[in-house]
Order: sequence, then C-alpha cells, then structure tokens
Amino acid sequence: MKKSKLSFQTKSAPKSAQCPICFEKIESYTNYRCRNEFDRCEEEHDHKLSSFFGLPPQTPFGRVFTYSLSSDKFDQNLVQCESCDSPADLICSECHSTLPVPFPLNNPKNIIVFGPKNVGKSTYLASLFQQLGMDSMDHFGCTFESHDEATDAISQEAYMRPIFGQRTVLPTTRNIHRNPTLHQPMIFRWKTPASEEKNIKNKTDLSLSFFDMSGEDFETRHFEKYHKKFQYADGFLFFVNTESLLEGGYQNTFNLEAHAFLNIYKNLPKKPPVAIILPKLDEFVGKLPRKSIFFRNSLDQGVYDLEDGESLSYELQGYLSSWLGSNATSLLRDQIQEHRFFALSSLGCPPNGKNIDILSPHRVMDPLAWLKHLWQRD
Repeated sequence: MKKSKLSFQTKSAPKSAQCPICFEKIESYTNYRCRNEFDRCEEEHDHKLSSFFGLPPQTPFGRVFTYSLSSDKFDQNLVQCESCDSPADLICSECHSTLPVPFPLNNPKNIIVFGPKNVGKSTYLASLFQQLGMDSMDHFGCTFESHDEATDAISQEAYMRPIFGQRTVLPTTRNIHRNPTLHQPMIFRWKTPASEEKNIKNKTDLSLSFFDMSGEDFETRHFEKYHKKFQYADGFLFFVNTESLLEGGYQNTFNLEAHAFLNIYKNLPKKPPVAIILPKLDEFVGKLPRKSIFFRNSLDQGVYDLEDGESLSYELQGYLSSWLGSNATSLLRDQIQEHRFFALSSLGCPPNGKNIDILSPHRVMDPLAWLKHLWQRD
C-alpha cells in the first residue's frame, strides 16, 4: 500500500484540534520530540508519554523541546532539534504522543474494532486494508492510503505482510497492558482524487482511524483504557463469535457478548452506527442454503448495494433466530438504532493450521461501505 504523498504547509498554524490518540484538545503546536537520527542527543524520561501508554517510568525517549514557527510558515516537516539538528516530530501537548503528518486530520472518523478473543478482528483488518488498497478506486472512486509512516509500518508488518506475504495466520492480540501500541490508531486517508471529482456525485475525503481492540480485554471486561475511544467513536465493528455456532449451545455465549457490548454502548454520549459482524463464514457455509445472499458479490457493480446489504442483514437475523432462538438478535436490534448485520470471510477458506493455502476474501468491504454511506448521508 502506498503511503500518502501529501505535504502539509498552511498559511497559518491550525486552530485547536483533537489529538487522535488521547482525544484531548490541542491548543498549541509548540511541542516537539527529537528523533535523534544522528545519535547526538541524550534520551530522557517522558512521564506523560510513559503514563499514557502504561510503560515503565524509566523508559527512554527522544528529548522534548518547545519551538514556535512563525504563523505564516507552519510546516511540521520544518522543525529540527535545537541541540543536534535532527528532524523532530510534533507531539500532543497532553499525552506527548507523536502526531500524524499531516495534522490536524481532515474529517476524522474513529472506528472501534470490538469483540471477543480469536474471532478474527485483526485478520479482518489485514484483509480490509489489502482489498481497499487494491480495489478502492474501482469500487468507490477514491484512493485508500496510509496517512503517515507509522500507519504504513504497522499495517504492513503486523497485519498484511504475515497473511498476504508469508501466508501465515496472525497471533492473538495481547491485552492493552502488555501491548500498549493498541493506544495508537492506524490512520488512513480515503479520498476522491481531484481528477475524478467531476465524475463522482458524492466526493469522499475522510481520515479513518482504526482502533484494534484486544479480545482478551473484551472477555475480561477491562474497558477502562478504551473509555475515551468509545466516547469519540464514529462507528463500531462488533464481531460475534461464530465459531461457537459449530459447537452448539451458543445462545448463552451470544447473549453475554451482546450484553458486554451494550453495557458500553448505552452509556456513550452519542450513539454511533454498529456493524454487527459474523466473521469466518467460510467455516460453516454448510449451514447456509446455496441461494443465500451471502454468496453474491455485493460490490459487483462498482458500488455498495444498499438493498443487497439490507436483505443479507434480515437473512442473517433469521438464521441466528433459527439457530439460537427467537430472542437471539432482538437484544441488539432493540437497543442500537443504527445497526446492520454482516457476514464475511476474511480469508475465503479456513487456514491449514497456521498456514494459509488459499486467499479469497469475501464481502470484507461491506461494513465500511455501509458506514461510509451513513457518514455521507448525515
């Protein structure tokens, strides 16, 4: 996937904006961290950053300094360390996290990937990023690129390369206390190219921030570190454990998962749309009739088919009611006004142990296409 080639230089420093990592408001753009590329600066402890990420207080980081660019020459790429001349990064004044370049984000949308352990959330993201990177222009008329180098590195190395390069399954995502990188979103720019704007009715220019939540945190109900992410969510991708459908006796598990999600959702100041996702459909296609809408290609005509998506949502609710009982889906339907059920396969067929022999993702772009439709509608 290509990194965004956009440069960022404005006639004046941006006004206050929200940090995409801690969600506090940034009023000043004067805090920077030395990259120490020449190994000439002494590293130092940064209590703000260590505390936010849950790292040991003695963890060394590049030195922090303040610097004010003249208002008519604000450019994140211009600042160098005053001690060693190494390039420096703009950081959040509250949590001291490195801010993406360019900043502030244009029309940001925060997407929370939420659900129990080992349901395939990270595998789904890898497949989604890969497919959007290749096919977004054909299906949506817009490009999909990493917003900055940090996103490009983690989305490639931790998500896409193991699956699409090495053909191996991803490891289980560790909880946020052992894996503090979960605080850091993966940010992508989804944008209609200027050359295509005249040909497209609904132009797109979004900054998508994906937060991949650990299933271990979901199952142990350790949500405190995610609280602000939930508050500022613009959409949820809620994964349910479809593997248990193969084992029977799943209704209690489904209800527990639904209650865990709704206990978070009902207390949010705003109620964003929720895509309720049944992943790994390849593992029990035998339960679906051959005429199931699931087997269609929802993006066959180059755009997301809203009627197809709605029909599949109703079909899936019928299956769940028949497998789990008539009340299985009513809990979610009754308490989430803007919702839709989705079924997908991130890989196309079950892996062979830790190896992936065949890759043929199916319907992975549907949930995001639906969210995009809602955002542009509103």
